[in-house]
Amino acid sequence: MRIAIVGFIVFFFFVLPIILIRVGKKQKERDEIRQRRLQYMEASDKLISAISSNSIKRVKESINQLDYEYTKVQDVMNTHGDGMYQEDRKMLVEQLRDLEQAKWEKKADRYLQEFLDYYMMLEAGDFQSFQDVEQLFKAKKRCIDLWQRYYAINLEEYQTTIYPKRYMREWMGEDYDPCMESHDALEKKLSSIVDKMRPEYKRKQALFDIIVNYVAARGSISRADLQKKKFDGYTVDEAKCCYRALIKSNRLVEVKLGSRYFVSLSDKEASKERKQSVKEEKKMIARSDKLVHDAIVKHLMDEGAEYIDMTHKGGGLYFFSEAIAEELKGKGYHIGYAEKGSRSTSGRPAWYVK
Repeated sequence: MRIAIVGFIVFFFFVLPIILIRVGKKQKERDEIRQRRLQYMEASDKLISAISSNSIKRVKESINQLDYEYTKVQDVMNTHGDGMYQEDRKMLVEQLRDLEQAKWEKKADRYLQEFLDYYMMLEAGDFQSFQDVEQLFKAKKRCIDLWQRYYAINLEEYQTTIYPKRYMREWMGEDYDPCMESHDALEKKLSSIVDKMRPEYKRKQALFDIIVNYVAARGSISRADLQKKKFDGYTVDEAKCCYRALIKSNRLVEVKLGSRYFVSLSDKEASKERKQSVKEEKKMIARSDKLVHDAIVKHLMDEGAEYIDMTHKGGGLYFFSEAIAEELKGKGYHIGYAEKGSRSTSGRPAWYVK
């Protein structure tokens, strides 16, 4: 009897509290797990709402946040919870792919539509006259540029599988041409169209320069007189066409004085003309200097005179005959005298050509 009482006391005061503590601890752990799962479920419900969003940024952020929330409860997730996470993530990724493909298609469609417009105009021969021959070459350049822009779209920026050539074929439909799959083939096809008008293009470019030079030589000219001017090899209508283009491109400008219009070079064109004039003048001076140099060297050689020519290194042409110096001065050459010489003459006094 006494043993039973002692056993009861030990159980009641020592063993039972330990059992209750352990049971309470496990219950607390289960409650914490349940709470963590509940918090994850609440977070995932909010994030999954991004499926209905049209914002790529929001969907990407939701995927990243969902992954982060899952890592916090991954250690307590059961099979059902793991499955829900995988399913939620899959739906978000599919939405992201749909949005990014739509974004890619919108950009691609814009390039393809403009590309096709130019291609069809070129193929149909819509630019075949002197008036719009420039547009023909611009259209070819633009067409190829759009083709390159289309294939330059960076697919790595999009979470979707796209095949540009297949997409182009399907998008073009009956307008598709095999040459559109290759840059070289496209270039060859368009060049065959453009080259037919190349002589006219060159004629027009030449007439632009003829008119500009004609105005530049006169400084200013009456518009009425200019439009009546017949340039050799060109019709009056062709000259008028080029005149309008020159005004539009701001190479020429019109100024109204009284009741009449006068035409002159624009400031931009005049600046170009001045630069070209200076460039030509420098060339003429260089050619003139070369002639002077060659003439003096020949004279020194004919006279058997000693000379030192350092012009090939940016230096001067030196000689030591006073008589020749006076002779050259008499012929109009500018001759200087270096009393202390130079490094090239090792300090010897010498005459030189200025």
